Amino acid sequence: MSLLTRLRHKKDRAAQPATAEVPPVGDSEDRLELRWAVVDAAETSRYPDLMAQIHERQFDGITVTGVFTPEECATAVGRMADVEWMDHFFGGLVGPPLGMYDADRSDYFAQSDAAREVYRELFGFDPHERLAQVIAPLAGGRPLVPPVEDGNEYNPGQLRRWKVRHGGLKAHVGNEFRRDKFDTAMNYLVNTTDVADHLSYFVVVQPPDEGGALSVYDVLWEDDAGEAYEPVPLRDDSHFDDLPCLRLAPGPGDLILFGGGWRWHRVDELTGTVERITYGGFCAPAADDSEIHFWA
Repeated sequence: MSLLTRLRHKKDRAAQPATAEVPPVGDSEDRLELRWAVVDAAETSRYPDLMAQIHERQFDGITVTGVFTPEECATAVGRMADVEWMDHFFGGLVGPPLGMYDADRSDYFAQSDAAREVYRELFGFDPHERLAQVIAPLAGGRPLVPPVEDGNEYNPGQLRRWKVRHGGLKAHVGNEFRRDKFDTAMNYLVNTTDVADHLSYFVVVQPPDEGGALSVYDVLWEDDAGEAYEPVPLRDDSHFDDLPCLRLAPGPGDLILFGGGWRWHRVDELTGTVERITYGGFCAPAADDSEIHFWA
């Protein structure tokens, strides 16, 4: 029986601890009811069950420090002057978002291949390969790979540029995307990947000087399913303003990996002078539990 299957049999039982005791973030008041941890990139092998626990809602998220070095991040940012960014409502992207596409994803695959070359040139290495090295121990050693459709690889992550005073990103939850794109952009992934309750991740490449934190709420997908909401850029999420949240502002090179598919979250507006730049996307176990699929 696989690790994930065993965890499914335990789903209605009390949360099981990771192999090693995971150090919590803050005190109990700061964490609300969320289970969150901070772990150094060199120590992820101590927690081989953690990704499965997050996907099964037994754990909420983790900050992994030192995935990229600050020097690697600064080098990448310094090389971005000539990068062509795709305009997006919160700023810009390098790498097309899967949600833009319908049943025909040929242009998505072509642009994704080109974007991965840009990432390698900027960082001097493949950022997904680095992530795979660091995160694989959290997944019980299973490979971390992009899904492959008719010989075409999905883009495992994308660069995102968040402009100052541009509104941030309204409260949302990943299961919205699965629901709304089930028959279009995700009509292949839903058959190959356990996308329900998928995880969200990002590595900070350039932190903002003010604002731009990730706010994670003690509100679940089924608590506020969002069926009557407008699309994310237009929606009114003011009812989240007074809700307590865990606010996370990681440093350059630090990774956030959390249950973004099922736990509501948003990115606060940037109010300083420095843009926020991240590399990130989504991940979930393959349908046969043999590997972890990453896409963006």
